[in-house]
Amino acid sequence: MAKSLRKSGPLVQLDDFLIRAKELEYFQGAGETLYEVIGSEEDELIFVAVKGKRKLQGIDLREVYNAYVELNEFTSNKIGRYVAPRNFAVAKGLLLQCKMLVYSPAQ
Repeated sequence: MAKSLRKSGPLVQLDDFLIRAKELEYFQGAGETLYEVIGSEEDELIFVAVKGKRKLQGIDLREVYNAYVELNEFTSNKIGRYVAPRNFAVAKGLLLQCKMLVYSPAQ
């Protein structure tokens, strides 16, 4: 059974999330992939996978934040409605790394 995610506590404000995300040097996606943060352009975080093709990728941090605020269930399908295709694991990983989501205890 897959682990479920929940918000870690009171809502984090957008400005706080942007600061947290832009200060990251590395983060792990919801899968096993480790990403290195290259920088940011406005509210887009630019990163590459540490292993593999190292292709530059980006994610709109405001869209990640919107998913965080509006969702109560953080499944890949639901987060995927907010971010570019195939970035749902990245979005989950960012929210976990920024301590805005935590895994729920097993039932």
